[in-house]
Amino acid sequence: MNNYENYFEGIEDRAVQISELIEEILKLDDVIAEHDKYGSKGVQRDQYVNRRKEYTDRLNQLLEPHKMKIINSEAA
Repeated sequence: MNNYENYFEGIEDRAVQISELIEEILKLDDVIAEHDKYGSKGVQRDQYVNRRKEYTDRLNQLLEPHKMKIINSEAA
């Protein structure tokens, strides 16, 4: 592989990671919304919120070199 192929392979890997993290965040948003719908405020809901923050932080690490950032509205 030449340098260009390595470069684009790295971009493709980051794009897949970003896509997967966004998908997981969207799923967690649905689960958190269901908890909110029924007024759940327990430890289980907090675990989903914490996991969402963890995924948002990892997503921000991948986006940082591109001068982009995701804001976690739960933490805002």
